Amino acid sequence: MAVGKSERPSWLNEDCPPWCAREHHEGDHPEDRLHSSEPVHVPVVLRESLLVQTARATELLVQQLCALGDGDTWVLVCEPEDARHGMLLSSNSARALRAALASADLD
Repeated sequence: MAVGKSERPSWLNEDCPPWCAREHHEGDHPEDRLHSSEPVHVPVVLRESLLVQTARATELLVQQLCALGDGDTWVLVCEPEDARHGMLLSSNSARALRAALASADLD
């Protein structure tokens, strides 16, 4: 959760976005000094391709992120144990993907 002014670490020189759920601490490693939302876990079934018949149940993690001082919000979509092979989408790209999924005739 975002910290109040009295608890603000010395390195945090900006307000948290409203969606930031991260607890910021003075001793946070520089790579961990970012804003992040609560992750949303979405159960999914994946196949490697249409030619591979085997499917597997897993989940995707969806989370908003913003580097300190960046101002741009990014959306991470990945399997929780494999974030390096996920997608880090700009907020505009995430909105376009949301619209494309909403318009898909999946019935």
